[in-house]
Amino acid sequence: MRSTRRRRPIRALSLLVLVVLGGASIGGALLARSVLRDEQSRLLQERAVEASSTVESLFGNVGTSLPTLAATSSPQPEATGTFISAARSYIGLISGIGAAQSSSTGYRVLAAVGVAPVAGSALPADRTALASVALSSDNVVAGMVATPSGRRMSFALAVNGGIVLYEDLAFDPTKPINLGSSGPFNDLDGVLYASSIPDPGMVVVTTTAHLPLPGRVARTTVQVGTQHWLLVVKNRVPLVGSFAANAPWAVLGGGLLAAVFATVLVETLARRRAYALDLVEERTVELRDALDAQARLEQGERRAREAAEAANRAKSEFLSRMSHELRTPLNAILGFGQLLEMDELDTSQQESVDQILKGGRHLLSLINEVLDISRIETGTLALSPEPVSVADAIGEVVTLMAPLARERTVRLTSGPRTPETATHVQADKQRLKQILLNLVSN
Repeated sequence: MRSTRRRRPIRALSLLVLVVLGGASIGGALLARSVLRDEQSRLLQERAVEASSTVESLFGNVGTSLPTLAATSSPQPEATGTFISAARSYIGLISGIGAAQSSSTGYRVLAAVGVAPVAGSALPADRTALASVALSSDNVVAGMVATPSGRRMSFALAVNGGIVLYEDLAFDPTKPINLGSSGPFNDLDGVLYASSIPDPGMVVVTTTAHLPLPGRVARTTVQVGTQHWLLVVKNRVPLVGSFAANAPWAVLGGGLLAAVFATVLVETLARRRAYALDLVEERTVELRDALDAQARLEQGERRAREAAEAANRAKSEFLSRMSHELRTPLNAILGFGQLLEMDELDTSQQESVDQILKGGRHLLSLINEVLDISRIETGTLALSPEPVSVADAIGEVVTLMAPLARERTVRLTSGPRTPETATHVQADKQRLKQILLNLVSN
């Protein structure tokens, strides 16, 4: 039950660690992604500006060629040589240059260089429409026209006398160009519009067939002559580098792995702590039980000691009472023995009376010793050391034990007294006699 109660907070703590660290990992990954996107947008915009500079240098003469030709060599119906000579110098990015004059029946080509309609022919309908727009405008106009090489972006400018100059770009706007794998802009896809908005009908050149460009793009303006074209670019590969581009995923994966590792570590440590607490609690219960058992043993010991002390007191009281009870008749025996001793007795009777008195006195001393048991138990027994004649002590013991020895057909005698046996010892006479009596009686 205790382990179950502890597992719940452990699981809650592990889940909290997992959620917090997992959320931090996701937040870090989103933050890294946001930073990378901003950096990617910045780099893409910088690359777009670089590409616009390159486009401006390539198409710089496109917007100025028609005004220059109109100012230096404007063609006339009977004088087109100067115009043709000047126009040939612009062939390159421009596939064809021509001049047409309006009439009541339409537009007729005065001169042409490149793949433009040949001199003397009538302008096709798409070029006629572009020329009509140019006549109504003071600036260069642009539009898509059909050429023998396919659809091209064409520019037109009206000059004096109802004459319209036109030129066609060499790029096919319907076919993506290949920038190559080692070019300066091989990491970009781009679309150049001959307008300020991404108009699919005004595409000048593109590197991809997917129009408009999907995803995040960068837009910049390209100055072509007096016109402002729009360049839209998109990166093919991460401009920040593949390693940095994968950083959010690395942050997310590393964070989640760290979250899982931290969760496992927290749960492991928490389980070990719970196990230690359970073990401590178990040992505490065992110790408490042991202390309770010891307390019970001590209580039983105390009760047994109290019972022993009560029994000892009862024994002492019993011995005291019995000593007093025995002393009363013994005093009577000794008294009558002393009265008998005072009479005139023969030798045999005198010995018998002496035996009665000695036995009575010895019994009285034994009773006194019984009273001394309590003193012995309390360590307060008093001894009375004095010089005691060993021969006298032995003689008294033999005299007292002789009747008992005769009943058992044992002859008990003591040796004659000599100066050698007249030895005295420092002892309690009563205790010495008792020791000798105990030895002889055994």
